[in-house]
Amino acid sequence: MQHAGKETITYIVTQRDVEIDASLPAWARRSNPVVRRELGIFWKRLLPDLNLISKLLATQAILLLLVPVTVLMTLTLPVAMLAVVMMPVLLFIYGRVLISVVNNAATSITSANLNYTMDLLRVTPIPFSQVILGKIAASVWHRMEDIDLVVLGLSFFSLPFLTIHYLDSATLTTAPYAMRIVTLAALVSLPLRALLEPFMFSALAVALGSALPTRAVTVVSTLSFMIFYYLTLFVPLAAPLSIGVRVLLEIILPLALPLILTFAAVAFTIHYIQRQ
Repeated sequence: MQHAGKETITYIVTQRDVEIDASLPAWARRSNPVVRRELGIFWKRLLPDLNLISKLLATQAILLLLVPVTVLMTLTLPVAMLAVVMMPVLLFIYGRVLISVVNNAATSITSANLNYTMDLLRVTPIPFSQVILGKIAASVWHRMEDIDLVVLGLSFFSLPFLTIHYLDSATLTTAPYAMRIVTLAALVSLPLRALLEPFMFSALAVALGSALPTRAVTVVSTLSFMIFYYLTLFVPLAAPLSIGVRVLLEIILPLALPLILTFAAVAFTIHYIQRQ
């Protein structure tokens, strides 16, 4: 229950909500006081249906590994025609998600600094690292339903494009099974990126917001880094590259960098605030 002025807002937590939160780290749960405070009345957000997504990916993995490429392309042709329309929509939604996540994270940390509530959070029984992680998680929770849509769309519409991208005649002649595994890895990496990257940019916004004076400067700085990040990954792909470099730029780095940068951003935020 939360009091807002003269109004009383009652939260009804269902068993389903408890089960969803129980699968998450303590700092990411909506029962976490930091997350609950940041979300306010917008606490009712659902996680992506991982069971549905895993079944969808497993079905495509079986097709990819066992069905001849010509037959696979024929089977995925209807999906490819629909994907031509849907993928730009998903990219637009994902762009809005990232901008919103950055704005939410920047607002949260700068408001705490301006209102001098960060000192209060530092003396609570909650470990300070979980306070920072809770702010990051709350900014992502705000757009979880859109992230769910993007993850599901990428899981469903990516296979035709990846088949054309990786399974060309040259690679099938030199390493047929290896390229199928690479394509499968790319198929799994895309929805994972849609989950990891919002956390990364939210963590960076919190880190920059702890050091920069205003929300506007924090948002602009984080979005500038976001543009630089994607240009660094995508511009080299315009040149002819070996398959090893393509795998590095398209699969390995996009999964490793969000983990590394999120950890670095959280560590910087904790170190910087505790020095103040």
